[in-house]
Amino acid sequence: VRNNVNEYLKKINKTNIAYTIIIGIVTVFTAISLIFKLYTKNWKIDYVFFLNILIVNGCIVLTMTLLKQYLKNKEIVEKYCLIEEYLKTSAEVVEKYSSTIHKYKNNLIIIKGYINSDINQANEYLDKLLENYKDKKYSWFTKINYIQINSLRYLVYYKLTKAEESNLKICVSVSSEIKDINNLNIGNHDVNIILDMIGEYFDNAIYAANESLEKELVLDIFVEDNKLVFILSNTYKEKFDIKSITKNGYTTKGKGHGLGLYEIDKTIKQKEFINSVYEVIDNYFIVKLCLNVINR
Repeated sequence: VRNNVNEYLKKINKTNIAYTIIIGIVTVFTAISLIFKLYTKNWKIDYVFFLNILIVNGCIVLTMTLLKQYLKNKEIVEKYCLIEEYLKTSAEVVEKYSSTIHKYKNNLIIIKGYINSDINQANEYLDKLLENYKDKKYSWFTKINYIQINSLRYLVYYKLTKAEESNLKICVSVSSEIKDINNLNIGNHDVNIILDMIGEYFDNAIYAANESLEKELVLDIFVEDNKLVFILSNTYKEKFDIKSITKNGYTTKGKGHGLGLYEIDKTIKQKEFINSVYEVIDNYFIVKLCLNVINR
């Protein structure tokens, strides 16, 4: 029920649709009132009748306006919550990097001492540092800064940070071409739809990767044929029917799940600028989302 109500509120958020609904309801109510007057053979249409019509229609208009305002406020709150999470995790990462830089300075001093005394010890120490460096977290941090669309960058940053907290093996590749994309050639409503999709894909991928033995997550973002392309791959544990993953109620998570990909697939069918492909290669489930939304 909540999903249906939210979907309805998103639809009436479009100005033209909202006004059409309001006018339609007012017209229908007025017509019904007149028909009722005629049916009851009460032909007296006086100021009381018009006052009642005015009050009820005013209540209808006020209710619709409040619903529309509620949805706008809800979207603003969600954006601020996302930014707040971004800033919080950014502060944590900056703190960790500051500590790492301090350690590297100490390492350089140690290496300098080894070079002056024993070059073999210096080489062994360097090999050890390089081996440890392979396992460093947040190596993707600078790559996502290529994403110039703020809301998208915040979302990707937040989800990747959650993946790091789950101790997943993360590989991120972001094309430098993304830097040239500052705006998307769609409205705010459709931008929110895209963010919801990507967020759902991330949540599914992180969950499945955590359940798998390999615990790997791979993200690729690039431009292809003037389209913005997201490819999210993850290892998984439970076998599933890839032809059924977009069906209503299908899930490998257990009771209470199974609406995510179904809702996404339903939305994609209604949007000409979005295309998605699901496939399995080796032990990876791969989602490819193509967005024909680039505005150069």
